[in-house]
Amino acid sequence: MIPTAASVCASALLFVSLAVAADAPGMRADSVAQSSQGTTSPGTKPQGSPKTPAGSPSKSSPSKSPTAQGKKAAPKPAADAKDKAAPAAPGEKLKTVYVVPFKGQFGTDIHPACYEDILKDLEAKRPDIIVFELESADIDRVEYMGEDPRNAGMFNAASDDTMMRKLLRDFKDKHGYAQQYMWVKDSVGYGSLLAFSWPNMYMAPNARLFGLSRVASFWTRVEDPEVRAKFREAAVAIINGFLSSGGYDLKIGEAMLRPEMLLSASYKGRTIEWREDTKGHWVVDGRDDSTAGFSAESAEELGLSKGSADSLDELMFVLGIREFDRVPEDGETLHKKYVDDWRKAYDQCTKLIEESNVAQEDAQNSNPKGNLNKAKSALTRVLGLMKKYPPVEARLQPDGISILAVETELLRLNEQIRALSQSQQDQGASGGSRGNRGFGGGGQGLSR
Repeated sequence: MIPTAASVCASALLFVSLAVAADAPGMRADSVAQSSQGTTSPGTKPQGSPKTPAGSPSKSSPSKSPTAQGKKAAPKPAADAKDKAAPAAPGEKLKTVYVVPFKGQFGTDIHPACYEDILKDLEAKRPDIIVFELESADIDRVEYMGEDPRNAGMFNAASDDTMMRKLLRDFKDKHGYAQQYMWVKDSVGYGSLLAFSWPNMYMAPNARLFGLSRVASFWTRVEDPEVRAKFREAAVAIINGFLSSGGYDLKIGEAMLRPEMLLSASYKGRTIEWREDTKGHWVVDGRDDSTAGFSAESAEELGLSKGSADSLDELMFVLGIREFDRVPEDGETLHKKYVDDWRKAYDQCTKLIEESNVAQEDAQNSNPKGNLNKAKSALTRVLGLMKKYPPVEARLQPDGISILAVETELLRLNEQIRALSQSQQDQGASGGSRGNRGFGGGGQGLSR
């Protein structure tokens, strides 16, 4: 059987489509941020102070972020949004709210195909407010819990970057009539790219916002220094594109991506100036072996998040909206249905691929034509499911199984079946099937 691993060369296409935007205006801040994967603790002083042990904040116990070196926090608005929230006047039409979830595994559950029906539904219902609910965390579910690593977020640099940017443009441009808010419930991994894509960000009290160092895997596994440098530039460009979309300073993204990059912040009036060193008043990441990241508290104090909300009702209250109508059967319903459907299709595909492998093995011993037709039938169904549900292909690709690989295998099976049909002798027919063991080698199927 011809090897079926997906090509990695497509990553080079990144350099054609990515563009780095100019730095966004500075944002208000008053403290320091949390970092991830060998984290710099909030409140870290400039170089010379003792280092804190590395470690990521847990979801249930985010670190506190005291202001550094005796500086006072920036003044808060005179009246909190909650104090301003007032009930709707009698007869006044309540604002309609539509929730779009970015929930689950990035690259499969969070995939442009999952949102095609949601975009159509938005056009039909035209809500006043769209809330993008982000909950996609690899840590605590995969890397440190011993679960299947295929549950971690996936990102195909050559295709996902372009598709995700188009998806964001569709939400922003086609539905710009609605007020749009990003609500981060938890984000560790590629999902953090989405968090920085909207300027109006709010976070749940225990939310985390880090994990962009995973994008670094594009170059850390490359041995050639020149190729590695090009891949690093591509990864930086990917992150810059998302941060530019939300209007955030590009230094933040690079510090979240590259361990060797430092990050600190200083005030200029009520705005913040981000620095790629430890000379600012507040050190966000003062170590060269860790990447920057943020807890909900530190993100708000640094002006990245505009507030904290533990529920949709509370978020609306923070926005000054005491009463609202949530659109029935909104994106949450549609997204769950699509995710349930593609995951069911994925389970079917793994069984069908195993069935095809076994049939090809059996074809070497008895009933060659019948078993090869059985293998062909199983793979034909796999191909149909992969085309109907793109997340299925994304999930199978780490095992070397793509649409192209299945199509190639079907061509091989067709040739063998044709040869068997023309053969007049059983020995020749048996010889025609020898050596074709299906996906995974040796008829073993997918490695799960």
